[in-house]
Amino acid sequence: MSQPPRGPVVPAARVRGNDWRMLDVPDLGTWTPFRPVSLVLPYYQAPRELSITLAALARQSYPMELLEVVVADDGSNPPLELEAGDHPFDLVVVHQEDLGFGLARARNTGAKAASGEILVFIDCDMVPEPWHVEAHARWHHVASDALTIGFRRHVEFDEITPEMVRDAAGSEEGLEGLLGSRDWSVPEWIERHMVRTNELTSDDDDLFRVAAGGNLGIRKETYFRLGGSDESFTQWGAEDIEFGFRAFTDGLLFVPERAALCWHQGEGEEPSPSEVRSLEDQRAKISHLIAHRGFRRSVAGRSFAVPRATITIRTGDESRDIVLEAVESWLASSFHDLLLLVDLPADHPDAVWLTRQLDPDPRVTVAEAPDADRLAPFTPVHVETSAQVAVEPETLGRLVALLEGQHPLGVVHSTIRGRSPRDEVLIAWARRAWSRATRVADRSEDVAEVAGELFGERWVPGSDLGIRLVSEERQPIAADAPVAPGSGAGISAAEVSDLQQLALLVDAEQRGELLAMARQVLGPMSDRQRRLLLRVAKRIALLVAATLGLFTRTGKPFGARLADLFRAMLPWAIYRRLRSVGVALVSPFRRR
Repeated sequence: MSQPPRGPVVPAARVRGNDWRMLDVPDLGTWTPFRPVSLVLPYYQAPRELSITLAALARQSYPMELLEVVVADDGSNPPLELEAGDHPFDLVVVHQEDLGFGLARARNTGAKAASGEILVFIDCDMVPEPWHVEAHARWHHVASDALTIGFRRHVEFDEITPEMVRDAAGSEEGLEGLLGSRDWSVPEWIERHMVRTNELTSDDDDLFRVAAGGNLGIRKETYFRLGGSDESFTQWGAEDIEFGFRAFTDGLLFVPERAALCWHQGEGEEPSPSEVRSLEDQRAKISHLIAHRGFRRSVAGRSFAVPRATITIRTGDESRDIVLEAVESWLASSFHDLLLLVDLPADHPDAVWLTRQLDPDPRVTVAEAPDADRLAPFTPVHVETSAQVAVEPETLGRLVALLEGQHPLGVVHSTIRGRSPRDEVLIAWARRAWSRATRVADRSEDVAEVAGELFGERWVPGSDLGIRLVSEERQPIAADAPVAPGSGAGISAAEVSDLQQLALLVDAEQRGELLAMARQVLGPMSDRQRRLLLRVAKRIALLVAATLGLFTRTGKPFGARLADLFRAMLPWAIYRRLRSVGVALVSPFRRR
């Protein structure tokens, strides 16, 4: 089956959250399919099970000229051989080398060989009802970013032959008439999840838990855009949930399709003891790949391969002191599970210094216009702000709670007191919401507004989040000070500290006058002149304070007050030597 896509371009799903009920799909048997479908079946040394599955596929209601079956043999010995002419659909068999457990790799191998627009994955021991493919495919005719999730029943197939399955699939009752009277069971954990999430229509952020790869539908282009199955999974368990997490974070619409029913050959609705042990090992692996609180312990000090939050700091012409404080305030977050992207223009005057200072940190990447979607493609929470904004340790945790809490939002905007109520200094969004909005918004629409429309939006005062402008505390003088052409990039943090110490030596009523005078005097100076003047002023201030302290009754011993005076009078190198001599002379008497 090698034919080009037919029909109009399929749009993305513009629905609220994961409310798949908003889509208008045709009833089974009442429409005419026109898009090619490829069923991908990973296989390993199970010829009897495969023959029964292929017998059921031969009686699908989906048009056979649009149906292809790709069997991906994961290194069976002997290799699987099938006659293509024995089936009413196109049959393709592909092989891969036996490198151990290769389910994820086999799914990718089969998907690459598939020619259909729509991929339906089932395991080789899953026997589908005759309307199974049609049930999956109808959603992908109306939504390009749907992920359809089929269901399964477990039943023993002893004494069941391919001929019996083929006959039953051609009847009005389907396989229910052949197997329904036998003892069968369903995975209870899936049903519990469906009840809790109201058939995946709730606002819960773990809908992806039921994305089981043994019965799944997705468009081929979407499957590979998400990266396909992760081939680093080389033992049983969790590779399908990890793929589901990526699909969910990318904003795909998860559709539970109960008509896409398969009968699993034999038991297995609950993991076996060996599978339980394997899954326990896999949990350690997926804790780094699934950035969700249910799959990891995001305690202070822990970092993971896929962070839960990415913060992009846009820099302009801010001094390196301002940028550094902004960056360090985010790194000091009590919510440690983050990646910081510093957007630093190549022509920034401190580009080299800032890159050498920040980039070696494993939680920081410094680059010009860093691509968050490439550097952290499946991070659930994204924040964008400027280098002029600093935060409290709890700020990031509050943002994550707004975007992933009990009533999650798609977008959060924040502003700061003194600015226009709509003049945002920070925007945070759920990647799920932003990705969906990017696909559905037309050229005249703002992506943030569409994300808010579909997932909720809120403006939050900066005081509620604990954000402020760096200049409010770090740059009280340089904020308004005129800068002479060719001078340095403002007053440094150390100089600000010196000025604050000087201001404390005068009465409160005189401090404003002192700071105003400092603005006039220091502003036009060069960096060298300013540093020299501040050094002299600081030495004079220390000398005055030490002299006054020598004759004032305080809690300090007289010897300590005398040491303060010498420290203020003498250069540090001379004072240090004198202090060493004094300590050596006094020490013997202290021991007595």
